[in-house]
Amino acid sequence: FEQDLDSPLVRKMRQACRAVLGGEECGAVHYATNAGAFKAAGIPCVVFGPGNIAQAHTAEEYVELSQVLRAAEVYAEIIRLQA
Repeated sequence: FEQDLDSPLVRKMRQACRAVLGGEECGAVHYATNAGAFKAAGIPCVVFGPGNIAQAHTAEEYVELSQVLRAAEVYAEIIRLQA
């Protein structure tokens, strides 16, 4: 799955990350998501969420609450930008 960095959704997501987090980071990752299937169906998407992939899908998987709250702020900002 690859998304054009100039697509409207990516531009809004980058704007939301800058507003809430003070910066942005876009790049490739080495894990699978359902994003490719959504894109193939014509649904614009990005992969974004709290946590660190190094802590995901392990016996002691966790996400810090502060990261969840920051991600929620980014989600709220992108919704606000879409309105």
